[in-house]
Amino acid sequence: MSLSSTFPPLLSLDAVPNNLPIQLTDFVGREKELAEVTDLIHRNRLVTILAAGGSGKTRLSIQAAADLTSEFPDGVFFIELADITAGSDIIQTIAEALGIGLSGDDDRTTQLLTYLAGKRQPLIFDNFEHIRQEAPLVAEILKWSKHITVMAPLQTVYRGHTLQLGKGHAMSRYMMVYKGDATDMA
Repeated sequence: MSLSSTFPPLLSLDAVPNNLPIQLTDFVGREKELAEVTDLIHRNRLVTILAAGGSGKTRLSIQAAADLTSEFPDGVFFIELADITAGSDIIQTIAEALGIGLSGDDDRTTQLLTYLAGKRQPLIFDNFEHIRQEAPLVAEILKWSKHITVMAPLQTVYRGHTLQLGKGHAMSRYMMVYKGDATDMA
């Protein structure tokens, strides 16, 4: 009997490629929400968490992804979209988050989609609400990449408008998790 079969490796974020932000505090008191998001990730390829700003949507998404690292051998990735000023920047932002370089010779969208095509990983798109016109790209990612899961923590109110994302699944009185396709994000 080998040492590795007797003592399996410890679960660690370092064991799987990731760029998840280091959390300075423990995740406490939201076990029910975490279990629900984890279950939704297992059953859906697009999970949108809606709540007011500052309610912990991003932290919940990061924790769910971190807890599932052993199920995603290609890694778990956090894509911060808050600093994007033009929709055209989203491809480069995703590529940088994934740690891949895109060649200037070929269509950058096709390069990204080709890279993701065989991957099995969750992608967290944080602050997507301010570039939601890019929802067709998320639909393309989900179409090309049959094993990609997208999590999108979104503020429920953005510039005075409530996001309309289809049928919802209640998590608590503060959060709603929506499941559906990426066209619902537009």
